[in-house]
Amino acid sequence: MNVPMLYDKKWLFIILFWFMWFFNFSSRVVVGPVLPIIEDNLAISHGASGGLVGLCFVGYGLSQLISGIIASRVGYRRTILAGFLILIFALIGAFFTRSYRFFALFFFLIGLAGGAYLPSIIYIITKKFPYESWGKAVGIHDSAAPSAIFATPILVAFIITILNWRSVFLVIAFFCLIVSIIFFISIKEPESHRKAGMPEISIWLKKKSTWILFLLWIIAAGLSTGTYNIFPLYLVKERGLSITFANKIFGITRIGGILLPVISGILADKIGFKKIIFFAIIIDGILTLFLGFSLPLSVMVILLFLQATIISAFFPVGLIAVSSYAYKEIRSLAVGGSVAIAAFIGAGFTPFALGIIADYLSFATSLIIFGTISIIFSFFAFLLK
Repeated sequence: MNVPMLYDKKWLFIILFWFMWFFNFSSRVVVGPVLPIIEDNLAISHGASGGLVGLCFVGYGLSQLISGIIASRVGYRRTILAGFLILIFALIGAFFTRSYRFFALFFFLIGLAGGAYLPSIIYIITKKFPYESWGKAVGIHDSAAPSAIFATPILVAFIITILNWRSVFLVIAFFCLIVSIIFFISIKEPESHRKAGMPEISIWLKKKSTWILFLLWIIAAGLSTGTYNIFPLYLVKERGLSITFANKIFGITRIGGILLPVISGILADKIGFKKIIFFAIIIDGILTLFLGFSLPLSVMVILLFLQATIISAFFPVGLIAVSSYAYKEIRSLAVGGSVAIAAFIGAGFTPFALGIIADYLSFATSLIIFGTISIIFSFFAFLLK
């Protein structure tokens, strides 16, 4: 970002949106690093642990599905603020709970509340920026997600050495409160437009590219967030690492994904999104497959670094692709619907399925299977118009 950009209020808003997305995303990805502790405290199986992650992302997907419709009627700003208030409540609830049933409830609410953010903020960004700057703006904003993936395990590793591990939920809740207050003060409701009707929705759903993007979003979400929430269990339970050491390693391997969303967004403005989507998924599928083999720890760290880095290129480009195919009246609905399906199946079902396979076979086998599936489906990117 050059100096003149900093004097443009639009880019200052992007900085605020970046921190909002960072803490919103952290509220969900924190589940993975603390999952081994929850599993031991509650004496539950790998499948039940994966079920907690699944419930979080089922809530997230459900919220994505309906928040775009709600936002177009009650307001995008109001939708974001309501989501953050519920998110803060759920994080505080997770801090206090001691039972599997209530962990499941609050993780579901964390997902439900967090999902209200993205469809509305993408609409706000695409209203504030011209089309030729969408890639750069969305790319900068979306770099907050891999930043959260990098920082959250390190935060957890730090907190559990000085405080109760549950305190991480309170820390995230506090920062969610701060950014929501700043957002409330500084952002006005964007101009309203004609509400979406069935003709626009019907045309969007009849496009072949819409359904191909649904599929690619599912695979990308599984490769990113789905596997993310299982890797700590894999490192602790099958590779024999301590929870603190595993989270430190895991956090360090996430750092590569911080800059790539910005780069991929800029490239999308220049060369389009089809090639970026294909290479992000196929390369990441290959890396996930190899992570299932019994490799030295040093090699595994390198593969984890590359796996987390490469897939982060997909998401800003995926958001641009969805926004490009949809009328502006249904843009928030299109983004919400695409991310909802990705959250339900990719981020929600993937850790549950990998956990079940691990119960009967091993985590390594589950990674090999999912990596192979990802490689096959990456070629669907060439069917996009």
